[in-house]
Amino acid sequence: MTDYIKKYIKTIRLNSFHPLCETDIGQNAVNKFGYPPFIDASCRREPDFENPFPSITALCRQEKFAPQLYPNDIVVYMTVKGKWLTHFDHYRIIAILEVIERKDTHLQAKSWYTNKGLTIPSKCMIHDNPPHSFNETGGRYEKQKDISNFLTYPPDKQKIIGDRIVSHWDNEYLAKSKKWSCFVISKPIFMNLTDPPILTDQDILNIFKKKINTRTPKKLTVHEFTQIAKFADVNFIRPN
Repeated sequence: MTDYIKKYIKTIRLNSFHPLCETDIGQNAVNKFGYPPFIDASCRREPDFENPFPSITALCRQEKFAPQLYPNDIVVYMTVKGKWLTHFDHYRIIAILEVIERKDTHLQAKSWYTNKGLTIPSKCMIHDNPPHSFNETGGRYEKQKDISNFLTYPPDKQKIIGDRIVSHWDNEYLAKSKKWSCFVISKPIFMNLTDPPILTDQDILNIFKKKINTRTPKKLTVHEFTQIAKFADVNFIRPN
């Protein structure tokens, strides 16, 4: 595995996200729509794990992540720290992706997916590709009391509030897509959206020798990557 990485891979990066199962609103989406619990929670899935070729854009992290990715790069995605359907705090390793294409615009990305007969990713900011509805997301509330209050409202009021939140949310994403327009396409080396492997704080210390801020995209050494990959039972990668 190490020889392959040194020969074929340019850069390895670690990034994190908030999964759908993080909030009660998101749990409702999992139960109602059958979504996997560990997909992204936003109205424009970022990252998007629901396509056979997962994509990454600058809708999240802006210039700090997607614009720095190129073919043959590797991206490791994990959750932020949380209890994640257990009773103790930990991280989950969700996906290991290899970048295969980089498009300059979302419109070019649409053509790439369409030409392959694939669904256009929800994050593709083009005409006639609407965002997910609010009740398909994890919500956008920061406090549990606000989530609890929202869930007490009748369905018609929830829809009015949710539509307003998504409209504002989507306008923010549209502005970001215009400023940072690159669209990165990948193939999964590993992905588990239902019961992904756990990383504890002690595992993080063993790998990195210190605590890390997963909200800031981090470059990984070959050693760090191989240690993380072992938790996902990824012990080798072979070129196609």
